[in-house]
Amino acid sequence: AAAMGDRAGKLVVARVPYPLGRWRYGDVFPKQVDCVNGILTDFARAPAHAQAQQTSLPMIDLMKHVCPTPACRQESDGAPIRPDGLHFDGRGAHETAHYTLNELLRIAGRAGDTTNTNDASTSPAP
Repeated sequence: AAAMGDRAGKLVVARVPYPLGRWRYGDVFPKQVDCVNGILTDFARAPAHAQAQQTSLPMIDLMKHVCPTPACRQESDGAPIRPDGLHFDGRGAHETAHYTLNELLRIAGRAGDTTNTNDASTSPAP
């Protein structure tokens, strides 16, 4: 993170969820995702971050949020979370977006409720 310079924001590591549908190939792909998430976790906990005066990097655990079981949550508010099985999109992804934003705000020390971020009365004028 220090190599990014003094204008860089805070580095945050996100663990990724298992893919679904055509992106999932039996046990092979979930094992690869577990491996990648292990690497991300090790990186976030690496002592090299001591240069940045922190013992570890903050993490957002999308895996735990979206896939509390290997089957993963597939819908939210009656709509698909990841319509193509990989990318978050549409109404079903709103809850995960709110979760991620709240996590970023928590990490930044500005925890707050983002449940009304789609309210037209709080949106800036075009």
